[in-house]
Amino acid sequence: MAPYILDYFQYHNKSIYDNSIMWLTSVALGMEALAMPIGGALYRKLGIRAVVIISSLIHSGGITLSYYTLRLGFIPLLITYGIIQGFGFGFGYSATIAASIAWFQNHRGLIVGLIVGGFGAGPIIFTPIQTIYINPNNIKIDDKTKRFEDADLINRVPSVFLLIGGVLLVIQLTGLYLMRDKQKKVDHDLKGSDKSHEFPPVIK
Repeated sequence: MAPYILDYFQYHNKSIYDNSIMWLTSVALGMEALAMPIGGALYRKLGIRAVVIISSLIHSGGITLSYYTLRLGFIPLLITYGIIQGFGFGFGYSATIAASIAWFQNHRGLIVGLIVGGFGAGPIIFTPIQTIYINPNNIKIDDKTKRFEDADLINRVPSVFLLIGGVLLVIQLTGLYLMRDKQKKVDHDLKGSDKSHEFPPVIK
């Protein structure tokens, strides 16, 4: 998305430096790191489904709101696409890993690898979707400016945030439907008459 976002700002004469775009990714990654322990702590109290609902709404909401903030300028976009979107993703990430390995105690490495690998494979799916939507005719950059100058292409950039936000929300809600906490029974006292449930720890 970075080249399209940058060219959108340049096309509409909004002052932005080329290297400013890197802040979108940097801030998002920073917010992910900040949100992961928070989501992990709440997972132990609320369970995986509550955490994933909150995470999905924040994450998809941040992307969807970027449809509006892109038109306002770089700082508003940084708030929605960097801060809000990044926080929403990180909020559910550690909890999802913890809940998944609780079901497969003997295959923790494989499960973590699949989840992390799935995250890394995201661009393989979403980059072509973005390109097909924004630039279906494979229009080349201008030879002189080295930027996209086609008006129709540029004006499709904001609405791609609605598309991606909607697709992600559907995927997240589907995953939410399939998620369950694995509860293990623990003897409450030596008499064995009382039972209680506890969530598996986030980190073992």
